[in-house]
Amino acid sequence: MSKNPKVALAGCGNFGKKILDALYKCKLGVVYVCDSDINQQYFSGIREPSLFTTDYNSILNSKDVDIVFIATPAQTHFELAKKALLVGKHVFLEKPLTLNLKDAEALRNLKSYELNDLYLHVDNTFCYSKEVNFLKQIIDLNYLGRPIHFQSVRANWGPFLTNIDVVFDLLPHDLSILEYLFPTMAIGEVIATGEKIKNAGIIDEAYVHFGRIMDYNGNCMTANICVSWHKPTKIREIIITFENGTVYTNTASDDFLFQIADSDNKIIKVFQQSEITELASPLEVEIKHFINCIKNQKSTLSNLALTVNQIEIMEKVVESINTGRKMIICDNPF
Repeated sequence: MSKNPKVALAGCGNFGKKILDALYKCKLGVVYVCDSDINQQYFSGIREPSLFTTDYNSILNSKDVDIVFIATPAQTHFELAKKALLVGKHVFLEKPLTLNLKDAEALRNLKSYELNDLYLHVDNTFCYSKEVNFLKQIIDLNYLGRPIHFQSVRANWGPFLTNIDVVFDLLPHDLSILEYLFPTMAIGEVIATGEKIKNAGIIDEAYVHFGRIMDYNGNCMTANICVSWHKPTKIREIIITFENGTVYTNTASDDFLFQIADSDNKIIKVFQQSEITELASPLEVEIKHFINCIKNQKSTLSNLALTVNQIEIMEKVVESINTGRKMIICDNPF
């Protein structure tokens, strides 16, 4: 790959537009912007309309393209990523990696055994945010002692999708955050409940309990995660309980960013939004990190092994919702 990589974007929907804006801010050379809807050449934010195409093969056949950014519907991820990898392109893929474990493992095997010099990175923007990294400092510095319980709520009103359920749409964010904050811990089991309210057969609200989250030293914690398209207001809450206190954040709130309480639940510190600075958007930071990892041959935060594991966990969550049974993810995490 050249010192200044050339990139292409496939998909100009909501997230695709954000990626394109971030690519420009990162001063990357955009060779193609692709979408099946030709009208997106007028609405995508592309600076040079002549670079727009409706033909994905234009990207695949271009010798100028080093990296393909894919922000298309989830059911297309497997084929589009596979095709890009097979012609020697690095891939930055919107979550989820795939919609089933079989396809996820096929991509992992393709990369591991045939294309081991290429990168396949699945977007986990929130792990590059100031809020999550502030939480990571609290954990890594042992500020409140050993973690006991992780709780998060990621909810809003719609959109009520029909090609993907809320588990595969929203849960990847919280799984990525959980694994990033606690990289030495592994999930042992899950039990989940869910609702199919709006569209028949599509889970649009889920309550997920992860048990036996253990590390090498035998420390154990639990986690509860709610993901929903049925809340009238946007909620982005994380609560982590430690042996010596609790930290709470709701990034959708304008009132405060962080509250830290002691073991008696007395508030000991509040951090306002302005106290935690951010020099670039999390997506810009993520893209720059991804490119630096390629150049320096280092693993990204969203390495493929972790991402495939997330797909397996989400399949278990859906199975638990549909059967009402506890699902074992790992009999013995270590």
